[in-house]
Amino acid sequence: MSSEKGHVCAFTAIVDSIFTPPSPSPDLLRTNTTPTHQEDAHIRMTLRHVDRDLSSLDDALDHLKVIQERLSHKREELRAFSTQHRSIISPVRCIPPEILAEIFLYMGRIFSDHPYPHSYNRHIKYMRDVILPSHICQRWRHIALSTPELWAYINVEIGSARSKPGNMAHRLACTQSWISRTAGYPLSIQLSWLTDGRKEDWDSLLDIVIPHTARWQSFKIHISQNHHEHHLAAIKHNLPMLYDLSIWIAPLSVLDGETVAFDLFEIAPQLRQVTIAIGRMAIHELRLPWAQLTH
Repeated sequence: MSSEKGHVCAFTAIVDSIFTPPSPSPDLLRTNTTPTHQEDAHIRMTLRHVDRDLSSLDDALDHLKVIQERLSHKREELRAFSTQHRSIISPVRCIPPEILAEIFLYMGRIFSDHPYPHSYNRHIKYMRDVILPSHICQRWRHIALSTPELWAYINVEIGSARSKPGNMAHRLACTQSWISRTAGYPLSIQLSWLTDGRKEDWDSLLDIVIPHTARWQSFKIHISQNHHEHHLAAIKHNLPMLYDLSIWIAPLSVLDGETVAFDLFEIAPQLRQVTIAIGRMAIHELRLPWAQLTH
């Protein structure tokens, strides 16, 4: 650094030693008068001195550019060093894992639960908010992956333009991954089988979520009217934790090929809240534990 300072001082001396000379023939300026031989010689001599000083200034500027580049490079190195090491003493590093986990959960709770199917776009934002902490640093990722509640809301939509085969395979894989991170925590499940959804994708989704029905605390389902065989019989009599239920399903649904009453949720000892939208199905065809419902 002292070398650069020395160069700067030398350049300052050069600048201080250079002056704009007085005009040798001021009366000829702004005229077309031909200079005398003596005036011509005097002007040429003055211009030689000016050209020499210009050359000195150009050389000084070139050297200053080199020094400026070196200084900028050193500055960036020091800024990077400062940023890296200030992060080590950042207060956020002192936050206990339990507090960080609560902060991550709060980020997820900004997603408000709306009646299906209108909440899917909001769920995409929810997923981004949940995933974000696991992509910041190794410590945050470990805390996020060790917080089961963070991953306990599952919302999958079968159908629509978003459900191309490649996208659907990725979504199903993500669903499997999220459930694996819940470590036995109660689940909120939201499933939708839209008009253009493929049956094989729906079946694959059920293969992932149905083995965990004993942990379903909230279940919302939307099945379009052209899908009559929803293959949900396996959840019957296996809903010990179900508290909140929302059904939006085709009229006169067929349960695994058998018509009649929709009785999947007839036995759910903890069920208290139910929202129903089932086309023209008569209310008596829907078998629920009516006596225990509060909403």
